[in-house]
Amino acid sequence: MMARPYCVVVALLLLPELSGFGEGASNPGFVARITRKGLEYARQYGVAILKKELSTIRLPDLSGSFQLSWVGSVNYEFDG
Repeated sequence: MMARPYCVVVALLLLPELSGFGEGASNPGFVARITRKGLEYARQYGVAILKKELSTIRLPDLSGSFQLSWVGSVNYEFDG
């Protein structure tokens, strides 16, 4: 089952080498500019994805207590 992702990775690594084989290109690649508008779009997209994923996660209810020397006894309760 792991052979398929491995083959895809190898193919992606070899793709730039094969595409510039006959051209004699010494520095194949591309240039990208990251703008404030692009960063804002990425942030909005990322927040939307995180909200969607977090809405599907269910956490168990937790409660307990512990001792801190400088505060004393601490009780906590987490209700999902």
